[in-house]
Amino acid sequence: MRSDMSNDFSAGPRLTDDPTGDPKRQAIASLRGYAYQLYASALAWVDLRQGQQLYLEVAEDYATLANQVLRGVQVKDTAPSGAITINTEDVRQAIDAFVDLCERNPNVAVTLRYLTTSEIGTERRLDDRIAGESVLAYWGRAAVSADVAPLRAALLKADLSFRVRTFIEARSDEELREHLLKGIQWDCGRPELGAIKADLDASLVEFGSERFQLAPSECFALPSAVLTKIFDTVVGPMPRRLIGADLLKLCEQHTRMSVSKVAFNNVIQRLSEQPAGTFFSGMRRRIYWKLRPICRFQVAWPCATISLTSRAANS
Repeated sequence: MRSDMSNDFSAGPRLTDDPTGDPKRQAIASLRGYAYQLYASALAWVDLRQGQQLYLEVAEDYATLANQVLRGVQVKDTAPSGAITINTEDVRQAIDAFVDLCERNPNVAVTLRYLTTSEIGTERRLDDRIAGESVLAYWGRAAVSADVAPLRAALLKADLSFRVRTFIEARSDEELREHLLKGIQWDCGRPELGAIKADLDASLVEFGSERFQLAPSECFALPSAVLTKIFDTVVGPMPRRLIGADLLKLCEQHTRMSVSKVAFNNVIQRLSEQPAGTFFSGMRRRIYWKLRPICRFQVAWPCATISLTSRAANS
């Protein structure tokens, strides 16, 4: 008899054990980044002003266009990867993307906001810094008033694309300040995913209250509806554009109350049978305030003649 026969009748692996895989093949960081981008795009949609348009995955992750100003935004949830410098690949690509936007849209003013959860770091090599200071930190000062020449030298020494180097070399220091340094905003150290989710929830509660007189509890379904619309627009056909009116329609669709024609007509019949002068008393007053969000009442005095129009009645 084999000595290891007992192994043939062992319990084996538990069916409740979690499956394992190669951590290098997991896409958690990428998915978190996509989720962050969706929430940031949703906040930008809620913040649109009259006349502004939101473009998704057309000019950068999202962009707004108004009054001949194209404002592109790149969204990066990269805090777990550490700080960013001029040597960070995403940073170099962002500069190249800005120059590309300028070349493709010569008739509008272009800006690019690099929104990231990462902080600005300092380059490892002393030679890559500007008098010991981080290139991106100096960038912010040079965009205002600091000498542009040291930043120009640092940028030309960095591993930037040929297109960006040509853009830099073709401009004087003052032109470089106006056309490049002021055009890109390094918006670093932004809140992580949990905080931006809370910001969207709060923004939609305020939006629902101001536009539709909704209670906070009635806005519960809005965040998921807005994110779904953002996602559908991103994966949809061009022009992948949203405006403020689209948000108003979406919110109305997900917060209005629908009443069947039969129930609605029964209520109206009961109200119309009440004596003149008693329409707003007792139970009828409470019914009126219940129906008010979905109806438009016109009461002719002194008669109790009621003309009602319901959004739900025609649906």
